[in-house]
Amino acid sequence: MMKKVKKILALFTSGVICAVSVPGISANARAIFNNEITAPEGYAQIDDQGTLKWLASDGKGGTRGYIVYQRILETEMETWLYLTNLFRYNYTELVVPVEAYDTYAAIYAEYETELDFEFCRESQTTQDTMTITLFDEKTEDGAYSVDPADYLSKENTLITMCARLQEAGALESAEYSAVFTISEYGSHNQIVNIGGIPAGETDALQTIVAEYDADGTVTYADEKYQVSSVENYEDYVTIAAAVSAVYPEATVEMDLIQFQEDAIITEYGAIDLLTAEPESDPPVATGTTTLSTGDIDGDGDITLQDAYQALVAYASASAGLEIELTGEQQAVADVDGDGEITIADAFKILIYYATESVGRTPSWD
Repeated sequence: MMKKVKKILALFTSGVICAVSVPGISANARAIFNNEITAPEGYAQIDDQGTLKWLASDGKGGTRGYIVYQRILETEMETWLYLTNLFRYNYTELVVPVEAYDTYAAIYAEYETELDFEFCRESQTTQDTMTITLFDEKTEDGAYSVDPADYLSKENTLITMCARLQEAGALESAEYSAVFTISEYGSHNQIVNIGGIPAGETDALQTIVAEYDADGTVTYADEKYQVSSVENYEDYVTIAAAVSAVYPEATVEMDLIQFQEDAIITEYGAIDLLTAEPESDPPVATGTTTLSTGDIDGDGDITLQDAYQALVAYASASAGLEIELTGEQQAVADVDGDGEITIADAFKILIYYATESVGRTPSWD
């Protein structure tokens, strides 16, 4: 396999002298990390330790990603919750004239593989128009996530496609949101019910509760224990975990928890695709730092070393070897955004370096 790697590297090296003539490749992939999910006003995020996962069921035995926020109303001894349990990424709505639908379908087909949307829904919303809704919900690994950094933006590709659709008269409007969330409000009182434990454990339970909530009071009646005056939902979560650790057979639940049916829609990074300009050379999330497209070694410049690293990654993958780059480095090495590091990416980086070296202005386009 190493022979294959060396052969690919040799072929790449022989192409350096004519690199500037290689055609440009579109750089469309960038993380949605710069669209951070924010807490609603007056609320603080809490870790519910899976307590509300039943509310985020996907109907297939799994649990969608979700975030729980709480707001404490001390005067009323009540906690308001704000549950966000539907996250849609690259959320796009296109309005297409019915008479131009075939034109739309033909142009969209050219971008379908690159866009690779998880959901595509079409409906005739008026006599004259169709609404096409596109979005992603799961990561490439098939998992739900509440972190926009786990997804790649399709904004640039959509802008390019929509410009063609508009020019062809096959698009009336096009709106995009990097992140689209659906939430709901809920409330509960400060009472916790504990079942499955025999009588006579009041003092022991009171000791457990007091460690997490000094105001919590344990009583026993009707074959169950009740903890009153629990300050907030976060205390309920810790009390439930502590009780369950000592009494595995216990059932712990809030006395009352209700969620309203009204949906709250929040959009992050919303733009009009018909007026937006593509973003060039976008940064990629790396946790505490950022890497720019093509700058694999993170030294702030696009150099021959970056092109070489991309090529080594491609050669290693082609030979069935492990790619010795971090996830962030692989993301910036994939300059054409097709989800793979290929020889085209290496040449694209080389072109950028060679163009800059001769005093010209480089571009990823």
